[in-house]
Amino acid sequence: LGREVSQCILVDNSPLSYMFQPENAIGCSSYIDATMDGELDVIAAFLEDVRGCGDVREHCRSWRQWGIYGSKGLALAGKRRGVVAG
Repeated sequence: LGREVSQCILVDNSPLSYMFQPENAIGCSSYIDATMDGELDVIAAFLEDVRGCGDVREHCRSWRQWGIYGSKGLALAGKRRGVVAG
């Protein structure tokens, strides 16, 4: 890509796509006509949260703890969609 690896995050539903750079990856589920799927909203919120950091790999390690389905992840996704999370 011609970019610093420390500044690149790969988002893909197939681990094979990022098997050579797993520390730079965020796995996601496949999207197939799931209009209520909010996973990309949560990923977008996470990416906004780590924008401007020195090395994205440090933050990608915490992706599972930050959580697609964790309370912080759902709350941020809800804010992005204008929904109040409970």
